[in-house]
Amino acid sequence: MKRALFFVLAATLAFVFACHSTQDGNRNSNDQNLGPALAATNKIVQIFVHDDPARPGFYEIEDPGAVTLHKRKNQKIAWCVNYDGSTPPSDVLIDNFRSPPPPAPTTATNPFGDGSAGDNTFTIPAVDFNFCRNLSKTPKADAILGNYKYDITVRVGGAARAHLDPVVIIED
Repeated sequence: MKRALFFVLAATLAFVFACHSTQDGNRNSNDQNLGPALAATNKIVQIFVHDDPARPGFYEIEDPGAVTLHKRKNQKIAWCVNYDGSTPPSDVLIDNFRSPPPPAPTTATNPFGDGSAGDNTFTIPAVDFNFCRNLSKTPKADAILGNYKYDITVRVGGAARAHLDPVVIIED
């Protein structure tokens, strides 16, 4: 009897550890700060911003890596800006989604929501840094599948102080 209980316990623990979600190398995860209902379908993109030690008043952005969204799963991105410096920027702007990635000529833009600029522009103010409150819309039904470059711009009073152009991948 004890041996049987031991095997049940061991199997349960193995299952728990096998199903445990971990963050990948680019710090993007599916289960942080969104609660259980949202975590199952949404992807988190963590954008780490630091003071630029070589240029006071400017910033560095860590590449968040590529994130893949599946149209059939109605997945959204939760944009999370993490800032750890001494003088925070005013905001972080995420916009200018375009496919295929440059230098190829753009054939598709604005893959989210209804395709409007409003559904594809995300401004994260300093008060929202270190929280995941900014959700995108789901990819639009007719969004062209593939890689979309987009811009992350760190701003102070509207002036750009850092820029990066990572990738989001739209799949069926």
